[in-house]
Amino acid sequence: NVDTHGGGGRRRRMSGFTKEDLQALHYFWQDAAGAQNGPSTLEELRSAWKMKNLHANCYVFGDGFEDWVTLEQLPVLKKLVAPPPPPGGTKKSSATKAAAAKAKRPALERQASSSKTVALKGGWQKKLTCD
Repeated sequence: NVDTHGGGGRRRRMSGFTKEDLQALHYFWQDAAGAQNGPSTLEELRSAWKMKNLHANCYVFGDGFEDWVTLEQLPVLKKLVAPPPPPGGTKKSSATKAAAAKAKRPALERQASSSKTVALKGGWQKKLTCD
């Protein structure tokens, strides 16, 4: 776990931050391209997540943090920024998966038959045909 200094200079674990603590902070954060942003509110972080400018491995820093941490290292904040999808909301039905797979496959064109005659020992010939 990552330690931070809480109020009054005492050390506090990152896991000790409550939802209410995190909602009140202003954040600096590194976007997906590596640029530093902030100070930003929690709502601005949510917006960046929706626009795919912020992801779980991006670094954030807030008041009381000792160092930069990734959203992944602070699950309470990650849930506030990127709530999990509803149950069953991310799974595709087998019919949907099959339709998507079929749509991705290139259409095969039927080629005209071809044949080739091959000479064998003893003067024999064999006709090879490919349909």
